Amino acid sequence: MRTKREKNLVLLMLLIVAAAVIMEVTAPSSKPLGTTAGPVYPYAVATKKYHDGVTQYLALGRQEDVLTPQIQKLAQKSAPDQLVPAMINTLMKQADKASVHISSLRPLQPVLVGAGQALQVPIQMQFSAPFHPDTLHFLYLLENPANRFVIDRLDVSTDNRHPGMVNITAQVSAFTTNVSSTGGISHA
Repeated sequence: MRTKREKNLVLLMLLIVAAAVIMEVTAPSSKPLGTTAGPVYPYAVATKKYHDGVTQYLALGRQEDVLTPQIQKLAQKSAPDQLVPAMINTLMKQADKASVHISSLRPLQPVLVGAGQALQVPIQMQFSAPFHPDTLHFLYLLENPANRFVIDRLDVSTDNRHPGMVNITAQVSAFTTNVSSTGGISHA
């Protein structure tokens, strides 16, 4: 026959064992040191994945070798602080050719693009003009490959006071490979 004290100790021991089992079942599994985090593949599968990765790495290297000269050819070489006045001068000349009056020009902060290989130098401009032919002619002049400009954003709205006129807000960018000056540059 068991005493009351023995019965209480057995009951306490059963509660402790039950709590330990519940904690073991619900606790996250901990891996011993040195084990891998991902799945373990058979040797043949792991070797194939490795060779596929190496092949892809080499293909990307060849693609970079092809694209780098093209980027160098299309991008400007001057620093952003020298590029902005040249861009403004070109924009004003093209606007005069197209009979468009630019009401405001605002240089924006340069942005580092790609893997740090180029710097995008944007300028925001606003103007009002007849949509056809002046605005279209101006936009075609800007997209001329000789200018090396890209029209990033173009907002067109009608001018309620003057029929046939449109208000344009455009963001035009040039790219430069001169990324040596990093002050005030944001990263894309």
